Amino acid sequence: MQFSSSITLSIHQCYLNRSVSFGLRRQTIETAIAACRQPLRTVLEFYYATMPAADLGQYPVGIYRQFAEWSLARADDCPWPAAVPEDVFLAFVAAYRVNNESIEPHRPLFYQALAGRIAGLDMRAAALAVNIWCAGQVTYRSSDDRTLSPLALMKSLAGRCGEESTFLVAALRSVGLPARQVYTPRWAHCDDNHAWVEVWCDGQWYYMGACEPEPVLNRGWFTEAAARAMLVDCRSPWPVAGEDILAHRGGTALLNEIDRYAPAGLLQITLLDRGLPAPGIPVFIELLNSAELFPIAELETDGAGCARIRLGLGSVHIRIVVRKTCLERLMQIEEHSCLTIDLADEGEAGDNKPDCAYTLDFTAPADQPRNRIILTETQARQKSAVLRQAAEHRSGLAAGFYQAEEAKTLAARFPDPPRVLEILQAAAGNFQEISKFLRLVLDSPIGCDSAGAGLALLNALPVKDYLDVQADFLYRQMLMTADKRAGIADSLFIPYVLNPRILFERLTDFRQPILRTFSAGQLAAFRENPPAVWDYVAKTYREAPDRENSRPPATPVGILNCGYADETGRKLLCVAILRTLAIPARLDPFDLSVQYAAEGEMVPLHAETPGSGRPLPARITFAADDQPVWKYNQNWTLARYQDGRYETLQIPKSACTDLAAGRGRPVCRLLLQPGKYRVITANRLPNGNQLAWLRRFTVQSGREMQIGLVWRQARQSELLEDIPLDQLPLGDISGRLLPLDALPQAPAQLMIWLAIGREPTEHILNELIEAAGDLNKMALPVGLAVAAGDPEQQETFVRAAGLLQQATVYRQGPADAVESLARRLYLDPDQRPLVVLLDARRHVRFAFAGYQVGLASLLIRLAGIL
Repeated sequence: MQFSSSITLSIHQCYLNRSVSFGLRRQTIETAIAACRQPLRTVLEFYYATMPAADLGQYPVGIYRQFAEWSLARADDCPWPAAVPEDVFLAFVAAYRVNNESIEPHRPLFYQALAGRIAGLDMRAAALAVNIWCAGQVTYRSSDDRTLSPLALMKSLAGRCGEESTFLVAALRSVGLPARQVYTPRWAHCDDNHAWVEVWCDGQWYYMGACEPEPVLNRGWFTEAAARAMLVDCRSPWPVAGEDILAHRGGTALLNEIDRYAPAGLLQITLLDRGLPAPGIPVFIELLNSAELFPIAELETDGAGCARIRLGLGSVHIRIVVRKTCLERLMQIEEHSCLTIDLADEGEAGDNKPDCAYTLDFTAPADQPRNRIILTETQARQKSAVLRQAAEHRSGLAAGFYQAEEAKTLAARFPDPPRVLEILQAAAGNFQEISKFLRLVLDSPIGCDSAGAGLALLNALPVKDYLDVQADFLYRQMLMTADKRAGIADSLFIPYVLNPRILFERLTDFRQPILRTFSAGQLAAFRENPPAVWDYVAKTYREAPDRENSRPPATPVGILNCGYADETGRKLLCVAILRTLAIPARLDPFDLSVQYAAEGEMVPLHAETPGSGRPLPARITFAADDQPVWKYNQNWTLARYQDGRYETLQIPKSACTDLAAGRGRPVCRLLLQPGKYRVITANRLPNGNQLAWLRRFTVQSGREMQIGLVWRQARQSELLEDIPLDQLPLGDISGRLLPLDALPQAPAQLMIWLAIGREPTEHILNELIEAAGDLNKMALPVGLAVAAGDPEQQETFVRAAGLLQQATVYRQGPADAVESLARRLYLDPDQRPLVVLLDARRHVRFAFAGYQVGLASLLIRLAGIL
């Protein structure tokens, strides 16, 4: 492939302009690229001109060269007649990064698996075939925020939507199909987000559910949810013709794709200062989601003082940051929405107001048909067969991972054999690496307790790390810390010295690089005065100019290699240095501040002490009267204000002392640093709208205070419907249809039509498991209707059915009868789960189809009303 002179020159100029941010690796990078010939040189210059700061120091030039060479080879042997435009090729074929995954050379392996499957197919058929293969490798499972690489995901066989979509994009790009991950930062109608995939075929973008194959493009379980989105965006490392560029972040363009999915309107915000345009002012567009005002877009006013964005037709909260303060507005987006503010007229508005409380009503975009494709009966049968075969293939792969006899033999030599077996099972496709580490531990010369230390190290890691960690890496962590344990309690040493995991960064072997980077004198000074570590790191490592600095997460080794770090990266490096010095350290799970061990407990690096002149933390109690169940990050949150923005705090469950609140009873007790705070409560209604209450308050040094949480009650008419039915498509386990009067007699009961193994069904089953105690106390009958051929022994389903004391398993009626029921209830007939709440008359009082986080809690609340 040969690039045009215009794009070659544009890339080269961008590369030269951004070479200033190559940092400590500049000479290595420039020497390697200068030795390359075209077009390889252009692709590598494209990578280094646009890559996030973390990638500069984390990976060698060689791995990027592999991606570039492979992409160029696929362009040269492309089997499709429609030529891929060079800007689309660079951004969505050649680009080595999808999300924030670790970078590994996966494309040759994927191509080998896929080449035969797509031979002779057109682009659209090839894209569908690739997704079918992906479904045989990966299915949905909720997990933490670290994104596994495509190769690691093949060892796991499951991942969250961000990992599934990364996997599918990687597979599509490996065969030369342009692909990208698209994303709604937060849903407007329910408390979650979602990522899926777009593939470019013959000049047009189509969407797909990642690892969720359909017989046609532009179809997925999230279609109706996306039609209610406020924003759908996509990251592109290079500008692409015809795209709506929402914003630039370093070398990344943020593309706005909302018009492909939902009705949208243009919001224009104009900022003036004494009648003159106010350029360069940050403007944040926020959605209320999980009781948090989450920024879904960050804009900046242009030379005319304007910021523009196309959004779905619902409510957004606008936060304007000026002179380290913020102004706030609630806007309902219509076809054309305009907001004009003269900053000189605001006075003491925004966060300069005294402590206050107020309410906000958020409207979600209306539910309406959009992008609907109804499968034919033949297509529906084809889809069921594909999903069944994919599940069988994954089961076959999983069966080959765990080696029972080897595991049993190893486990017997450790102090806790059941735990060793549990870890080896969790390692899935990484079984051999974990077992290799265990053998290394048993043969270790470091001492008689090596088995205990090795098991302790594995116990300190998140379960997800078992899927991609390497044996030699783990063993080096043991060797590097073996002589540093003396005088440190296991409760501090194991998680905060021995453990290499700090946050969600890629695991790196940081101890030796740190020892090489700093002199003996510097290390001694750090050991003598731990706060000096932060002082040095904060002064020495700053953000790279003109680059994305926060995605993906930086690593301590990458920071040392290139010399750049954002705020989170500086904290990670600080903790890594302290652990290397055998000083227990961590990021506080509450606010991600750096802590270290002093006199046996974790304290901030700049510890506040009486008489020191520094402010003391205050004891704050949050109490409530009305709402029966308070769940942090679901119906209430707490945020701390700093420099024009509120950062939501991550409150540990241990701080929530009494979740079943009564009259003035405490919900949560916290020690908070002095400053400004905001608490939000949110009541999510069945139609997706929200009733919010916000209170700003100031915490003063050493004081005690109580904050009363207010729950805004909805009118019953806003929560319940009343729809009589003649029949429900339910049968007994033999399939015989049941009349309505065969259902249990109860004031309320739930009926749920499932699609076992699919992502939305997994969501509701997991929520039912979590809520089983409350459901059992209510003695609420729960009918779980399964389709013929569903894998009824699927783990989540079996667990839910077993925990729910009033559960009954039914057979679903004919597909057309279930479809008719959904249509009668004004719901999408193709969506599962289909959830129906019945009253004593067996009238439908609430119904929902598809995906909504928090649905089980809502159902419990509604059942309590009946």
